[in-house]
Amino acid sequence: MHSRIIELGNEPILPDDRMGECSVPEWFYHSIADYTDEETDRDEDLKWFLEIVAHIVDVAEDGESFTFKPNAKKKYFHRQYYAFLDKARELTGISIEAFCAETPYDIGMAMYIRSGTGSPQKGRNQRQGSGLPG
Repeated sequence: MHSRIIELGNEPILPDDRMGECSVPEWFYHSIADYTDEETDRDEDLKWFLEIVAHIVDVAEDGESFTFKPNAKKKYFHRQYYAFLDKARELTGISIEAFCAETPYDIGMAMYIRSGTGSPQKGRNQRQGSGLPG
């Protein structure tokens, strides 16, 4: 899986002040990422980021700066919040055996994740079994 770190500030971040590989804390490599790579295309990364947040920001004429629209957080998490509530309601009534994969249970889209392109991708573990001893 690949992702990007997008550095945000209240003012434009000058090139010499931008985060680099050497400013990533050590704990980051053990809990968030296996590695970082400074060889990225900044313009492409900004374009990607601004497409993802287009519905919650107003982009400035420079194409790099933006301001968050009112209720941006609420708008960003709205769909995921209701999907989470639906899944929580669905899982409320399952047995412990189904929860720990001892009996079959159709978990629907719970094992699907969204890629950067927005299309669902199947997660690695289908509900054939948890891989845990039983």
